[in-house]
Amino acid sequence: MQTIRKLWNWGLGRLQTGDDVVRYRVALSAVAFGLVLWLIFSADGPWSFDLTRSAEWHLSEIVGFYSFWAGAFNLALLSILIWTARWWADPRRGMDSGGMPARCLSAIFWMGVIGAMVFTGILASKRLSFGLAHDEDLSARRAIVGEYQLAKDGSVLPAKLRLQNTLFDYRKPTNHVLYSVLARSAWTAWGMFAHPEDWYIREWVIRFPAWLAGIFAVLALGVLVARLAGELAGVTSAWLLALHPWFLRYASEARGYSVLLLMVPVTLLAWLRATRENRWRWWLGLGACQFLVLWVYPAAIYILVVLNGLTAFWLAREWKRQPGDTRFRRWLAANLMAAIPTTQMMLPLVPQLLNHLRTAPEARQPLKLSWLIETSSNLLVGASWNKSGSLNSPYVELATRSTEHPVLFVSLLAVLGFAAIAGILRLTRWRWPQGAIVAFTLLIPAVIE
Repeated sequence: MQTIRKLWNWGLGRLQTGDDVVRYRVALSAVAFGLVLWLIFSADGPWSFDLTRSAEWHLSEIVGFYSFWAGAFNLALLSILIWTARWWADPRRGMDSGGMPARCLSAIFWMGVIGAMVFTGILASKRLSFGLAHDEDLSARRAIVGEYQLAKDGSVLPAKLRLQNTLFDYRKPTNHVLYSVLARSAWTAWGMFAHPEDWYIREWVIRFPAWLAGIFAVLALGVLVARLAGELAGVTSAWLLALHPWFLRYASEARGYSVLLLMVPVTLLAWLRATRENRWRWWLGLGACQFLVLWVYPAAIYILVVLNGLTAFWLAREWKRQPGDTRFRRWLAANLMAAIPTTQMMLPLVPQLLNHLRTAPEARQPLKLSWLIETSSNLLVGASWNKSGSLNSPYVELATRSTEHPVLFVSLLAVLGFAAIAGILRLTRWRWPQGAIVAFTLLIPAVIE
């Protein structure tokens, strides 16, 4: 008993004196202890499942089986982090990279960006009450609100949806889980104020998180570009995003795309602060942002692969050049920590996604040149190239306009191409190497996808 008391007093003294290694080991050990208790007493063991009929498993069985293995894998990750804490939790910060200005942004910048945010909010709000269509409707039924049931006596029963469906239903990969959680929260909050017998679907409630995310995505992009290329470029980028028809559509649609467009620049801002200041709060913030990016849209993994690949190459060279630079070690630890919630929340989605890719006809169709042209046209101006197949289409299509005004169309392409190249060069030369890494992080995944 006396020995235990001495160890307790010694550990408490180390925590109070600011020993970062002990603090992180205690925090991670607490998480590992809770995970062990869950695996022993609450999780469904893999031996309780019939693997021969795994193709017929219900959602609860899929979640139970894969959550156990995710927890076991995360326990191994936690053990590695605890064991190597003395290496990655070194309190030394090393030298700043000096890649991002610390000065405050001017009032003129804030006026310009806030104007773009107001513009986005007003225009996007006009579609909030439109009926749910296609994937919006499917997500609302399966992951956000649920479906009304018809009782035997002909009465209609209110929708009931388990939280498990919101978090893990991925039979068709239209459930952008982070967005579904936000939309379900908004719907639940609305239900607290609505009349108990009011079961009508309020589309604007389900779309409200997308609308807010779209408004703040304009802010995040403006601040990111201003930090890298100056205030004028920041305001210009904010307004270009606010004016883009495709962005305005997704800023008022019950999907996770506007949340993704918010999280990507926020992730890059956290990355900039972390690589410049080398403070733990920014590294942990970077890890959390990466988890949220994948949680809302797993296909965005291309962005994180490029960002982390370039970061690893850069920081490893800096560590070799300056052994006291701890940024590489902190970056690696932050990514391992981010892998823990990512694995736990997303491993049960993987078998459902693979089954969809194996069985859904639309998932097996090859990408054609027409798809690439249509996507490029939407990215460029927010309108289809020639989806109708006719040059006399009643819809706004770029092919018709290019045929009517060929010289103007080619001139605009040339101006846009020149502006893009000039912007990339400014990023890569003015804030080296952070600007170059951000530019390639955004460009390479766009080419891959």
